[in-house]
Amino acid sequence: MIELLEKEYIVIHHTGIKNSNDNSFLVWESIKKFHQIKYKEKFPWYIADYHFGISKDLRVFNGNSIEYPCFHSGDNNINFKSIAVTFLGNFDEELLDKKQFDLGVLMISDLVKRFNIKYEKILKHCEIVNTSCPGNNFPFEELKKEIISNVKDESKKESIIL
Repeated sequence: MIELLEKEYIVIHHTGIKNSNDNSFLVWESIKKFHQIKYKEKFPWYIADYHFGISKDLRVFNGNSIEYPCFHSGDNNINFKSIAVTFLGNFDEELLDKKQFDLGVLMISDLVKRFNIKYEKILKHCEIVNTSCPGNNFPFEELKKEIISNVKDESKKESIIL
């Protein structure tokens, strides 16, 4: 297996699939199946192009183990040094649900603390390659601001990632 290098980045994505409360598990399973088929010959251990998926119905889905890379960014230098987090939804066409946003803040704040990620190394996928991901309606600056505030708040020391 290929091991992930020291984590330096968190890259934020969206799935590009319209959000729904009643199908997040099926959407996540379809994404995993597509990615597994794509890489099964070369990387039989591969699960998904993301380490984590965050759904509107407040589920956190696991993709590849955090110890291994995801081929998500279009830049292998970043792929091998990053944690890929995707929000289920198409944020070119819809707005991010407040509860999904809040869960994302908690999840990403925990990753920032656990892996000592610098704030400027939290990136939108579109900062790496020419894409709209995580969507033109995605509140990235607000997300980053909330993460910074959350990480600085010493009363929130509990890890939500097991």
